[in-house]
Amino acid sequence: MQLDTEGSSNASADTPDCPKSVERALSEHTPVSSPSLHSLPDAGYHQPSTPNVDQDINTFLDTAGPIDVDKEPETPMVPPQARTSIEGMQYYFPSFQCVDAYVDSDEDDERNLRSSAESALPEFLGEDDDNVDYLLGDESGIEGEEDVEFQAVPDDDENEVEGVSNLKQKRASLPTWLRQTWADYREQLGSEMAKNASRRPTCYDRGTFIDGPVSSCFTIAKKFQPSPSDFYSPKFFVWLPHLLSTKIPCPACLKVLRKSDKGGTQFLNAKGWAKSPRRVVDLEECIYIVGYRYACPNSQCRKSFQSWSPELLTALPRSLSIHFTHHLTYRSGLTDRVVALMRSCFQHGIGPSPFAEMIRTQHLRRYEHLHIEYLEAILIRTQSAAGHFLKKFEPFGLFNNRDGYAGFTPSAAYFRNFYVRFIAAHAKEMDQHMAMLSADILQIDHSFKVINHLGKVSGETVFAGGLPLRE
Repeated sequence: MQLDTEGSSNASADTPDCPKSVERALSEHTPVSSPSLHSLPDAGYHQPSTPNVDQDINTFLDTAGPIDVDKEPETPMVPPQARTSIEGMQYYFPSFQCVDAYVDSDEDDERNLRSSAESALPEFLGEDDDNVDYLLGDESGIEGEEDVEFQAVPDDDENEVEGVSNLKQKRASLPTWLRQTWADYREQLGSEMAKNASRRPTCYDRGTFIDGPVSSCFTIAKKFQPSPSDFYSPKFFVWLPHLLSTKIPCPACLKVLRKSDKGGTQFLNAKGWAKSPRRVVDLEECIYIVGYRYACPNSQCRKSFQSWSPELLTALPRSLSIHFTHHLTYRSGLTDRVVALMRSCFQHGIGPSPFAEMIRTQHLRRYEHLHIEYLEAILIRTQSAAGHFLKKFEPFGLFNNRDGYAGFTPSAAYFRNFYVRFIAAHAKEMDQHMAMLSADILQIDHSFKVINHLGKVSGETVFAGGLPLRE
């Protein structure tokens, strides 16, 4: 696959004529269709589409011709879905050839780009579904990691599953900017709770648990030099049950019928913010759950819980806990919308591997759309009268770059193991439902085999058949 770099070289050689190059490229180029960017008008407007990953990969492999495995190709042989870099955007958008002159890049970035693109092909073909190090997508292979991931969710960060601490140190999939973003967001929530008359976060006053960034169209409207971080601010799910319920009883004390010093129900005390938010995977992006910590003041208990602890959710009123629509594993999790879609897909013949690729395609589609928004913002500014005052723009970065977008999707093995454990957890409910169904057709079966040889009198068969009874 060859990239049309003629426009890029001309633009780089003559930067002042860049707008003319863009205008000429816009008038000459033919829109290129992509699985995630369907039809592309001259302005590069993004239209949604329904990609067929298998057909696109097969078509690509058929048109690519024979590949010499002993010779490293000059251009990575990757399917269109893997092109999520500036190079890929230039392939799909000839109109963006001149933008390369305004985007900072170096040899290390190009080397990382090619390394990531070369490793994307087997990931899209799903060759590592049964590999333990493919379980969480970005994790390095660690013995026993699959079993640890599906351990019970701890009540608090201080309660560790045995042998997990070393695994947490080797984990490298959360964004590096999350710690600082979480600290800033805690201050924002604290300020809102102090100023608002309801003593609740502003998102609660709006009637929603979700608190996220506004559209990039508004965030960069007054910025002449936008940065990639303006386009992928995280979305938070604010879960503070102590602000929605009068008191929260201690789950541990309820289990053993322990009373407070005054003889009543033992309630929890708010202890402060959780150490870090929890990441869950939604249909096209990741959501971070913001929670609180609670401690039992009883001297015989002293247990602590986080607001997403399964034990604490059980102790809350059902009318409140039903709004926590997330399914957590030890370090990851899925939203209820993903789980509902997964159940429907598995029940209708779509297995874990195609479902994992489906979710990844939706995440890549959102990433590419934000990337296009960034490049369009750069293009409109370079064409302005003050375009020559612009500094070098930062590259948008790769999908899984921890310092940038930090995209993440679970693997097929994760979805498969999650589904097996989800169904097993509801097995008793399913059996009860089956037992409550009324019968439309009743059948009985008689046995005429062994019964003919039993209970004979003087060599004569007494019982010709029998009705077996089962529990």
